[in-house]
Amino acid sequence: MNYPKWLEKGDRIAVVSPSNGVVKEKKLSLLGSSKNYFISNGFDVIEDKYTRCSVNGESAPAIKRSLELKKYLKDDTSAIITVSGGDYCLEVLDYLNVRNIKNKIIQGQSDSTILTHYITTKYDLATIYSCNFTSFGKNSELENEYNLNVLRGKRIIQKSFNKDEAFSWKLLGKDKIDISGRIIGGCLPCLLDVVGTKYDYTNKFLNRYKNDNIIWYFDIDYMTNEDILRGLWHLRNAGWFKNTNCIIFGRVEEESFTGITLEQAIKRGINDSNVNIITNADIGHTNPRITILNGGYAYIKYENNKAEIIFEEK
Repeated sequence: MNYPKWLEKGDRIAVVSPSNGVVKEKKLSLLGSSKNYFISNGFDVIEDKYTRCSVNGESAPAIKRSLELKKYLKDDTSAIITVSGGDYCLEVLDYLNVRNIKNKIIQGQSDSTILTHYITTKYDLATIYSCNFTSFGKNSELENEYNLNVLRGKRIIQKSFNKDEAFSWKLLGKDKIDISGRIIGGCLPCLLDVVGTKYDYTNKFLNRYKNDNIIWYFDIDYMTNEDILRGLWHLRNAGWFKNTNCIIFGRVEEESFTGITLEQAIKRGINDSNVNIITNADIGHTNPRITILNGGYAYIKYENNKAEIIFEEK
C-alpha cells in the first residue's frame, strides 16, 4: 500500500467539487469557517472553479468537474478534500483517465466514496474517509482533532465517542474483540453503484491483500433494512467479502417496511457467522465521526460498548 505525503505547515489544500458544489448561505458560511480552521492551523486553502456552483445537483457538467479534479490530482497540491457529497461523482470516472496520481492526500465522504474507493483499489493509494470540507466548520473540536492528526500522519488512537447509550458501538454476539486487518469501505449505496462495472477494482485489491484479514466499514446513509440486506447480498455474491474478518456499520436511523430488524438484515445479507459485526459506529452521515485511513492497516479493540482504533502504514 502506498501512503500520501502527510500535511506539514504551509502546505496547500485544494477544495474540489467532483459532484456538487455549495451555494446556500448556510453551506457557504460553513465553507468559510472550514477554511479559517485550516488557515489558523498553518495551511493554505484554494478552491476549484466550481466549488461555489450548483445547478440541478451538480457543480458543473461531468467533463468540467473531471478536468478540474484531474488538474489537482496531478499538480503540487498536498491534499484534496471534496467540498460536498451529492449524486453524480460517478460520472467523473468516465473522463478522469489519470495514469499516475501523485501520492497526495485525498479525502471525502458520502458520494465522494466513488473517488476514494476507486483510487485506493486501483492505484493502491490510501485515502481518507471522514467528512467533506464544509463539515470542519461544524464538527466538534475532538472530531477535527482526530481528522487533522490523521492528515498530519500521526498514528493516534481514536476512541469511540460514547456520548450516551444511543451512541455506543454494538458488537453482535460477543462481549469483546481485539482484531487487526486491511480496512476498506465507504458509503454503501455508492459502493453498490460501482460493483461489477469497469471501475470496480475491488477484487483485484482483495487479491493483493489476501494474506491480510479484511475489515470493511460501511456508511449506511439513507438505506432501509431491506436495502441493506439486498446490498450486502449483492456484495457477497460479487466476492467482496472473501477473507473478511470484520464488518463495521455506521450509525443509522433504523427504517423497515417489512418489519425486519437491522441485525437480521445484516446477518442474512452477510451469511457468515465467522465475521465479526459492529453496528452503530461513529462512521457516516451523523456526528460524531472518527477518521478512517482507507486502505490502511487497522487495529480495533472493543469491550463494554467502547471501541478504539489505530491505523498503521503497512
